[in-house]
Amino acid sequence: MTFTDKSCPFCKQDNNCQVNNVNCWCKTAEIPKELISLVPKSHKKISCICKSCILEFKKDPDIFKVKYNLL
Repeated sequence: MTFTDKSCPFCKQDNNCQVNNVNCWCKTAEIPKELISLVPKSHKKISCICKSCILEFKKDPDIFKVKYNLL
């Protein structure tokens, strides 16, 4: 699967980003710096992390890392 501006770099699901829209949720989202650092370098600034992955990471970063083989 290829990454696009519409797919989350972790779960590959639609991230619902409307980056070109002034009111996109991603512009005000609080995304942990540690989670951002886990995005593969080749995909940084290409697509947003989806809300589900952000919430999942905030709930338990260790489980998130295991789920996506990020250890």
